[in-house]
Amino acid sequence: MAPAPEESSTIDYSDGLEDNYEPCEYGNHGSYFLPVLYSLFFVLGILGNLFVLWVKIFGERIRTMTDVCLLNLAFADLLLVCSLPFLAHQARDQWLFGEAMCKVVLGVYLIGFYCGIFFITVMSVDWYLAIVHVFSSLETRTRSVGKIVAAVTWFAGFLASFPELIFLEVQTLPYSSKTRSFCAPLYTYEKVPRHFWAVFGLFKMNILGLLIPIAIMGFCYTRTICVLRVRRSQTPMRQTTPEGGSGGISLS
Repeated sequence: MAPAPEESSTIDYSDGLEDNYEPCEYGNHGSYFLPVLYSLFFVLGILGNLFVLWVKIFGERIRTMTDVCLLNLAFADLLLVCSLPFLAHQARDQWLFGEAMCKVVLGVYLIGFYCGIFFITVMSVDWYLAIVHVFSSLETRTRSVGKIVAAVTWFAGFLASFPELIFLEVQTLPYSSKTRSFCAPLYTYEKVPRHFWAVFGLFKMNILGLLIPIAIMGFCYTRTICVLRVRRSQTPMRQTTPEGGSGGISLS
């Protein structure tokens, strides 16, 4: 005799729910604090970098690689901060400046971002050479060499901005109860999956913009501090006698 089929049971989960419930909507909290943050960075960045440019161009003569790199770093930072008002408006509302401005503004932002990091790294290497290899680096830390290094750094920052520079577009997507336009890379190359480009861009930004510069700067500053401590311990110090005279020479 075959067993009797089990009776199916259903549970009503609607108990206790009101009839006028709606799906949860989470507000865009970035639209409140990001414009304020971008505006603060814009004001401070404009004032600080214009002051550096004024000092370097009108106040001091540009003689060494450090001067050249500092001047170019100020230019790169100005490129970056000049794009922040557009990004602040996009974070607060949406992108309203058209397709061409999308490519220009976000392209300037990316180039300024990478070039700024690269120039800080180059300056760390320059300070390392100036302290650790004082005499052997005198011929390489000149103004003419600094111009070549600056040109290579700008070119490297331009290359690091790809492939995002190619795929920058204005996109319109549904947001809450309306559509919203924003400027961002839209990876539409059919031969390569869209997910690959997104992951590649994320890894590239973290490797070129964070890990490699931190590794280089960490090495330079660590070696510089070690050399300075060794030199300080080997520097002869003159001891002063209680009568105000000078005693012999001793190593501290």
